[in-house]
Parts: sequence; C-alpha cells; structure tokens
Amino acid sequence: MLRAAAGLVVGFLVLQGTVVITMSLCWLATGPGFAFREGSLDTSTGWSLLSVGLGLVGAGFGGRVAARFSPHAVPLLAGVVAVLGLMSALGPEPVRPALEKPIAELGVFEAASYAIPPHWYRYAIPLVGVAGVLLGGAWRRTRHIPADS
Repeated sequence: MLRAAAGLVVGFLVLQGTVVITMSLCWLATGPGFAFREGSLDTSTGWSLLSVGLGLVGAGFGGRVAARFSPHAVPLLAGVVAVLGLMSALGPEPVRPALEKPIAELGVFEAASYAIPPHWYRYAIPLVGVAGVLLGGAWRRTRHIPADS
C-alpha cells in the first residue's frame, strides 16, 4: 500500500511538472500572439488544443511513473485527476484580476492566471488527464531478449 501511495504522489508530481514545463516552453516559443485571440484574453483554438495535447503527454508520463511504483497507483492517480478535474470543471468560473499591463508583457504564470479558455476546455482536461494516466500506466516496456549465439 505504501508503494501505491508513493506512486500516486510521485506520478502526480511528474504529471504536473511535465505540464508546467512544456507549457512554459511553448509560451516562450510562441508567445501571446499564438496563445490569445487578438485583442482578447480568450485563448486561441490552437493554444487550447496544444494544451490538451500537452496535458495528455503529462498525464501519460505521470501514469507511467505511477505504474513503476505499483500497478495499484495508476487507478488511484486516475481517480485523483478525475476528481480534481471535475471539481474545477463544475466549480465557479475563476476570478481573474484586472489586467494591468499589455498582454505582450505577461510572463507565463501571469498569462495563465488571466487566460480565458473556451467552455469545452474545462470538461476536456479531466477526460484527457484520466485517459493519459491510464494509457501511461498501461504502457509496458518490451524487453529485448538476445538471440542465442
């Protein structure tokens, strides 16, 4: 049971870390012109789809790491992702602070706090997260068995 709990915690940290790092790198590479619709804090369709894809990758890595600790950690991690995602999706809209500087001057974490994703995004993230965790947890490395000499 301790290995499953450790897998849950480490898998969740890997999931979150992967998403934060990859989203930050994408922000640095593309900037606000790609992330936001022109003259708006609404995220672009391209940025939203990129976020979903990176969420799937991050969840896959988290599920894979959790599975390395214990196969029981994978459904636990999937459950945590589902519960947190649904709480976010069904909860109230986040309160966003007033924008005090131009969008082009926002850092990655500031941009994330101001961004207004499309409505579908709130519901897609928990589904993609659970799917990624389960896929990552099911992924098995194949062992290469050398031929007899």
